[in-house]
Amino acid sequence: MTVPVARCLFCGGDRTDPRHLQWCDGRQGELEARIETAPAPEPEPARRPNRYERALAIYRETSREAWESVAALLPAVDARIVRVIEEQCGATCDEVEVATSMSHQTVSAEIRHMYEAGLLTEVGICRPTRSGRSALVWFSTTKQWRKGA
Repeated sequence: MTVPVARCLFCGGDRTDPRHLQWCDGRQGELEARIETAPAPEPEPARRPNRYERALAIYRETSREAWESVAALLPAVDARIVRVIEEQCGATCDEVEVATSMSHQTVSAEIRHMYEAGLLTEVGICRPTRSGRSALVWFSTTKQWRKGA
């Protein structure tokens, strides 16, 4: 029958060994001892991530100021973009610009933010833009895509 070893919290050795104090001064593993005996931290309350958080962290000050000046309008802008994408069963950034008469900077930035937030997706389908270049077709992730819908 095997006798269980009483592991020392500090050095990991057998603390019942009569020679234990010859090699363990009780300080090794002090940090680990604190971690093991410390109460678990309270979990942070769940919060919905701000989909602009990543972008705002890397924006230059002038870009952040520009964003803050239009932040209240963005839900309406997003709704217009999503409506065009859903009505056309997918749309390129260029097609959204034409349909909404919004600038490329506005449409492109909002499509990117909505993509990063999981509200839009792309599946590798491309269509030509007004200039003839190939562009990704964006799809709404909230629209139920089925034949005849």
